[in-house]
Amino acid sequence: MMMDDQIKKPRAYWHPVALSKSLKRAKPLRIMLGGMAYALFRTTAGGIGCVKDICPHRFARFSEGKVVGGEVQCPYHGCKFNAQGRCTEIPVHNGEVPNRFVKNLAAREQDGLIYVTDDKDSAGEPHQLKWDDQPYVRRIIENKVGTSLVNVAENVLDPTHTLFVHKGLMRGLTDKTSRVTIDVNGNQERIDIKFSGEDVQNGIVSRLLEGKRSYSTGSFELPGIVEIEYWANGKMKLANTLMFSKIDENTTRGFAVLTAPRQFGLGFVKAAVFIPLLKHIIKQDRVMMDMSHENWEANGRPNRAMSPTDFVRPNIEAIMSGITPPAAINPVRIVYEL
Repeated sequence: MMMDDQIKKPRAYWHPVALSKSLKRAKPLRIMLGGMAYALFRTTAGGIGCVKDICPHRFARFSEGKVVGGEVQCPYHGCKFNAQGRCTEIPVHNGEVPNRFVKNLAAREQDGLIYVTDDKDSAGEPHQLKWDDQPYVRRIIENKVGTSLVNVAENVLDPTHTLFVHKGLMRGLTDKTSRVTIDVNGNQERIDIKFSGEDVQNGIVSRLLEGKRSYSTGSFELPGIVEIEYWANGKMKLANTLMFSKIDENTTRGFAVLTAPRQFGLGFVKAAVFIPLLKHIIKQDRVMMDMSHENWEANGRPNRAMSPTDFVRPNIEAIMSGITPPAAINPVRIVYEL
């Protein structure tokens, strides 16, 4: 049984680290990725710089400084560094600037998010959000959870916990259940799940906002992307793309990107109702996962007891470890009463 979620990456990836609107023109933004601190800043060319959030001179945080001429300036002695991590100016020094560098990452904006990578050539393009040809409404929710990326991704794709953690909101509003067929398959870097037979989830959210559906799908892929789609009559009714990155081994940052049909303006009304409900659901998950992780730590990190209903976790663990997931070798079909 694998106890952690170390990524053995076959290539580099773009990692989402901040909302575009969080990064201002004149002020750097401190972010954490993989246990390391970085400072984001906007350049004069319209791009984004990302350097380690530590000045090599006396180790002050760049993020406590400011942006001057598209470069980040240390708040201690005023040294300036560009997006390539090179020192370009040392105040009151009139001679040649010595070769002084700080580690930098490539950074870019897309779909309202800022992504970084340590190898942009290998990383290719950031994840492309899926949607069909309908006019759409889109909203993004940022969240942080005190547990591993594997635990968070499993939580999103696991249908059984919704009967308890989200009772009444997502499922379990009444005693009525649906016979749901779950098909799971995948490949080296991805698993795909299809849920059929649940026309409407027995919860307030679906009853108020969704209506009948044909089927829904879920997927997980590297470096930490979960996609959930709801379909009806050949059209997408909702797409929820959740992109996760490791703040450290025990803390995960997530961005939920929700896309829904505009429906001549009705979509904006639905979004105004749905977003507060979703934030409450996310909070319920966060409280449960934080508590579970703290309890796991407090009890000496025991091995997890696997349940017959745990069809998601072994596949996510395998993908994160660079191993072919079980569902890619032996696709499975499960039937649950949900």
